[in-house]
Amino acid sequence: MFSSVIYRCTTVPNVHTELVSLQFINSSESNVTMEGEDYWNKSENKAFSFDEDDRTILHIPTERKLFVDDNTSELNYDFPSSDIPLHLIISDSDLNKVLQEQSMDEPQLPKGIALEEELRILRRKIQERLHAPPASVTVTKMTMKKPYSLDCYRSYREKTELLTEAVSSGNGDAVLAVVLFLVKTLQRKYVVKLLDTHPMALNQLVNYLTVRLQVKECAEWMSLLGKSNRLAMLQFGVTTTLMKSNSNKTSKLQSVYNDYFNQPGVNTFYAQIVANYVHLLDFQQKEKQSNSKAFEILDRPVLETLYYASSQYKWSSAPNDSGANSPHKLSEIFKISQPQFEWIVLNERSRSQAWCDMEGIFEKKTWLNLKSKSFSINVPLDSVIYQLHGLNAPVAILNYFLSKINEPNHRLAVANRVNATKSIVDALSELKDKSGLEKFIETLPVGTDGRFYAENTLKNVFLGMASLRPVMTMARRVLHEVMLCSICLIVTSIDTTLNTSHLHDKR
Repeated sequence: MFSSVIYRCTTVPNVHTELVSLQFINSSESNVTMEGEDYWNKSENKAFSFDEDDRTILHIPTERKLFVDDNTSELNYDFPSSDIPLHLIISDSDLNKVLQEQSMDEPQLPKGIALEEELRILRRKIQERLHAPPASVTVTKMTMKKPYSLDCYRSYREKTELLTEAVSSGNGDAVLAVVLFLVKTLQRKYVVKLLDTHPMALNQLVNYLTVRLQVKECAEWMSLLGKSNRLAMLQFGVTTTLMKSNSNKTSKLQSVYNDYFNQPGVNTFYAQIVANYVHLLDFQQKEKQSNSKAFEILDRPVLETLYYASSQYKWSSAPNDSGANSPHKLSEIFKISQPQFEWIVLNERSRSQAWCDMEGIFEKKTWLNLKSKSFSINVPLDSVIYQLHGLNAPVAILNYFLSKINEPNHRLAVANRVNATKSIVDALSELKDKSGLEKFIETLPVGTDGRFYAENTLKNVFLGMASLRPVMTMARRVLHEVMLCSICLIVTSIDTTLNTSHLHDKR
């Protein structure tokens, strides 16, 4: 059996490439049988001879060419049924992008050049691979995700220029790739020198090692660079992230604090934060052991812990006690501001419906008179009143806080929003707004305490002043006459004195 091979070149319309398909056409089988010695002694292979032109083994059709010219792609051919058009496999736009990418990375040699010219071009390509190209060219390839090689950068100067160019580009991936190359090919003291002068490179290396949990290696680099504050915070962050058990975390953080934060040169602010966090974990652990409900505050923020401490504290017996577990002591240890403290306690007591504790929380005894108390609050009163109203506080509590607003117009506006009748009546009375009070009385239901209070205020203040008006008018007249008599007496006395002194002078 033998076969002849036909090479058929087919050009796809509107695509700048050729699809070469190989078709194998089987010829008819030979009639020679495999019986007898003639078959085994006979050979179909013959020696090559230039005279044998009559027998064609490889047949190439004359209407198709194996290697076509550049203009062949512009021709149109009909596709045989066995050929698959290229545009069904890949779109024209994608194919153009692939061809452009290949032409940028691997420039083709010009056609028809001499062997010497081709050798010179290939020699230049080899030299470009052996010798380092400009750092800007390599960094551009790195940022554009093109193939590149850093092995050609061998000297310290070339590597320094490469790192500087990568940092100038602002591309984190390029900087990290260059830094890892420097760590691999330079001595550690030279890498430390470069990292010290390029903070972005140090940040990329630290982040890379931290994400890969190579904490020990990252700590070594920071120690060599003298970054004690950053090293301490790294240990703190890794410990708080990896340690799940609260008891183990507390002991581990205490060790971290002693080894890294309680050292000279470390930022005192960072050290205070870690010390407070260790104290907070210790407080939460102790509360968990003494109270089964304390599991809710384990590893929770300090304000949530303050909310829990406020719910467990006896405000009615000792509102300002500074015991070990009191909210006041907790606020003092963790530097909680007074507005934060008051807002947390206000919300906790309101949700617990402990309305009787409100006055004791915000009233304190004065130094001059221990029997009297002064009201003190650091949160805006209107915000406090709106929050209490939203938590369904009794009207008496709303009126108590409304009475602490000194400006009557502001008090009236806030009282109208929370519908506090007593405060509205008091504000109108203080503003001497009789008509406004009368209109407000008409809106109140008959027989309610609010209407009764408003009507009494109207009688006592406004009507009482009307009955006293004649008396006040008479008093003004008497006072006026008395003042006139006094003036006349004074003038007469002065005149008498002057006359007496004049007679004395004549004598």
